[in-house]
Amino acid sequence: MAQTAADALGIDPTLVEAKLGDSPLPKAPVSGGSQSTASIEPAIKDAAMQAILQLAQVAIDDPQSPLHGAAAADITLDKIMKVVIFPHSLLDKSNRPAF
Repeated sequence: MAQTAADALGIDPTLVEAKLGDSPLPKAPVSGGSQSTASIEPAIKDAAMQAILQLAQVAIDDPQSPLHGAAAADITLDKIMKVVIFPHSLLDKSNRPAF
């Protein structure tokens, strides 16, 4: 699960914490072998894509973002990650990453 999420988000797998089989979590399919992989992997990829789209919209709408006003079709994961990884650059226009 962590590898799938990391791949979809373009980040290091060590930055992802996956939880499965914890009682407070919603019910899920049996977590044995590839049965759960086939059931859960598409949902993980979809959740990652939704997160990317939401981050893109926040970056487009934020007047302090270097991506402010950009067309959604022009926003790439790489551009979003530069804004997320380098948030300090949003405070000073001279330090903003080039896109």
